[in-house]
Amino acid sequence: MMKTSTQATIRRIFSAIVLMVVLSGSALAQKWTIYDGSTHPLENVLPKFTTSNLNNVDADGFSTWNTIIVDPDNQENNLLQFVDSYDGQRGMLRSNLPAGTTKLTFVTRIKAYDIENLDWTIDIDFDFGGFREQFFIMNDSTVRVRRGTDTTYDLPETFDLSAWNTFRFVFDTEADPKTVTVYLNEETTPFITAVPASAGSNNYFRFGNGDSNKNVGFQMDWAIWDVTGAYAPGEGIAIPDPVVTPSWNADLTEIKVNDVAIADFDAATTSYSITLPYGSPVPIVVASAADPNASVAVTPAADVPGEAQILVTAENGETTKTYTVAIEEAPHNWIMYDASTHPLQIVEPKFTTSNLNNVDADGFSTWNTIIVDPDNQENNLLQFVDSYDGQRGMLRSNLPAGTTKLTFVTRIKAYDIENLDWTIDIDFDFGGFREQFFIMNDSTVRVRRGTDTTYDLPETFDLSAWNTFRFVFDTETDPKTVTVYLNEETTPFITAVPASAGSNNYFRFGNGDSNKNVGFLMDWAIWDVTGAYAPGEGDIIPDPVVTPSWDATLTALNIDGNLIEGFDAATTDYEVVFTEEVTTLPVISATANDEKATLEITQIEAIPGTATVAVTAENGITVKTYNVVFRYVSTDATLSEIKVGDTAIENFAPETTEYSVLLPAGTTEVPTITAVATFEGADVVVTPAESLPGNTTIMVTAEDEETTKTYTVSLRAIATDATLATLLVNDAAVEGFDPATTTYNVELPAGTTDIPVVTANATDENAEVTITQATELPGSAVVSVVAEDETTTIEYTINFTVSTSAELISAVGFKLFPNPATSSITVEIDNAAFGAEIKIICISGREVMHTTLYNQSKKIDISELERGMYIMQVMNNGKQTQQLFIKK
Repeated sequence: MMKTSTQATIRRIFSAIVLMVVLSGSALAQKWTIYDGSTHPLENVLPKFTTSNLNNVDADGFSTWNTIIVDPDNQENNLLQFVDSYDGQRGMLRSNLPAGTTKLTFVTRIKAYDIENLDWTIDIDFDFGGFREQFFIMNDSTVRVRRGTDTTYDLPETFDLSAWNTFRFVFDTEADPKTVTVYLNEETTPFITAVPASAGSNNYFRFGNGDSNKNVGFQMDWAIWDVTGAYAPGEGIAIPDPVVTPSWNADLTEIKVNDVAIADFDAATTSYSITLPYGSPVPIVVASAADPNASVAVTPAADVPGEAQILVTAENGETTKTYTVAIEEAPHNWIMYDASTHPLQIVEPKFTTSNLNNVDADGFSTWNTIIVDPDNQENNLLQFVDSYDGQRGMLRSNLPAGTTKLTFVTRIKAYDIENLDWTIDIDFDFGGFREQFFIMNDSTVRVRRGTDTTYDLPETFDLSAWNTFRFVFDTETDPKTVTVYLNEETTPFITAVPASAGSNNYFRFGNGDSNKNVGFLMDWAIWDVTGAYAPGEGDIIPDPVVTPSWDATLTALNIDGNLIEGFDAATTDYEVVFTEEVTTLPVISATANDEKATLEITQIEAIPGTATVAVTAENGITVKTYNVVFRYVSTDATLSEIKVGDTAIENFAPETTEYSVLLPAGTTEVPTITAVATFEGADVVVTPAESLPGNTTIMVTAEDEETTKTYTVSLRAIATDATLATLLVNDAAVEGFDPATTTYNVELPAGTTDIPVVTANATDENAEVTITQATELPGSAVVSVVAEDETTTIEYTINFTVSTSAELISAVGFKLFPNPATSSITVEIDNAAFGAEIKIICISGREVMHTTLYNQSKKIDISELERGMYIMQVMNNGKQTQQLFIKK
């Protein structure tokens, strides 16, 4: 609840007026800083308070001691109530003083709370200007001055702490000695005069409870302070009545530009932008403050475009807020020809010759020249004079395809009105209609293409003087309309319906009739294809009319302030290469050749990167973009492509360096291999294979001339080899194997019942081998080999038989054990046959061990034999016998 009333406001205004009168011309005006108890100190904006000297309590707990209450004696007034009734705790409210404060006047209106049960009313601590003093106003009616000479003073007997009292503390640290004086209830006789203690460099005062052994309670109506001087009662500015904290509200509620409120205004948003029509004068900006006691100062924009500033100063004189309104100028839609340059020489807008008859372009150009305006030596005019019968010609400018509305305005006057037939012939053909105007020197205007009608110009109209003609077309209306206005009067001179036409898009002026002679001076011509605008509508006609420049070139393109090497205004692409890493990114800047051109510069964010300068000419149409590529010397030694002949290697990847390429069967010549570096500045050297098969190598050296990468392309023709390199039966080579021999006969030992297993390996590892095993004994296995070309095929056949020789009839009795055996096997002969030969034969018929028997028993080591079935043969006196055994 704020301390506000009509009477208080009047008093405040009156006090302010008096204060301005009293202090006008003063070098340092006194000023109260006010805290009025209407807002909690910790929620106050100005003056700002914080917590201080907290002990055994956090900020939230501390805040429960001090609350804002309604003054029971004045319902429109609020009070700060501070009650600390908890032993062992303490806390204070602190407000900082400006650095360098040397004098202070502090006044507060307080009264004790619960004087009978609490120890102190208030503890007030001042620390600034190199000294410190602390005051304890105690509920035993004494005041202790602690920091200088620790002294306790008795309050007067008539002084009632439980009633409202005013304490004024006056400090002067520039006096010698420094002094602190206390006054009670604004009496002029000091209650206390003391010398404070020296201290550090703090700048604050605080109040509350600074002693955790004491309990404190008070109500505060207000506290005010002044750092401009040490003022006793009756000195300086009087205490305001009532004391009201000046508002710190520096917000606006509204900003108006030319009496139109800014849309979506928000007091928290301080920057705004508005766009006015092209050619608008500096607008009037007004603003309304949220607080009527705040002051508002508007600094208008100097020009358009420009910026208006609104400075809001809150009632407290300290809080300020600045709002800005950027005043932009809409780019006008006028296309302008100002006659400063011959129409056929101008770049934008573009003119060509049209409707020439009996004269070529050079001859036509003799009719129309640029002359200096005799009334303004800084201005040029287009002079068009056709005084030759039988000739004609016009100057034409194309309109954008799809144009449906047009506003065309020109400032002209007749030339040699007495001797020539017409002033000008203007022909419009667009949007599916056509209309042609003849402004004739008999003061009539013929509208030819719709209903052919002639209109008399007003009697006051002088063709030999400067006049403005506005032609307004709207092909979207029904019917289509063309309206002509004279000298920007709002009442039309002509309103007509044009004739239907084809699909042309142009206007042209000059002489379209070889039977007539024409002469005029043109100051300017402007047109707008965005709408059909009567006078006062659309964009304002510029004054003066000047053809916007079409120059979008630069005169300088700089890197870190230095002109880029090789700069040429016609060259738009540049490259800057760094050999070492830079710690600061380069910054580009540029200067346009035409000061009215606009630049949009985009800097790089990293290297590599491309900075750009987009130059938009004054005409808003012509744009030229300059590009500066920044990069380091490349270390890229990769390829982006490898081709064998004209065919790119499939699935090529720059980081993969090994490739195999199959050539058609029968290829004997090494193909040509080409390669493309990923970075075009890298060096690529191709070393062809010497023959096939062979390897072609590609050496890539990066731009840094150090980083290299070698790619290898293995080349060979598709193989037609379908031969075998090995042919095995039970892992033993077939006797007499020859790759050219395709049939083999293998005799197995008598008694063999297990079908042998055939394995084989192709000579060419890319050939495919398929084996069909025998299914019985006797029987045959077939090995089929298909070459890599998938066409050439060879089949190998192995025929198996089992021996039936009588020689295998037992001639020597013997036995084997153990069977199956793991590491050794023992042979025992029934009848001693010293010198008998023992052979161990694998199932394929190959002998794997041979020994001689000199005793009836022999233990044979078979640990080295492969697992499988074996035959043991015992031969004696030309006869043999055999048994099968298994090696596990």
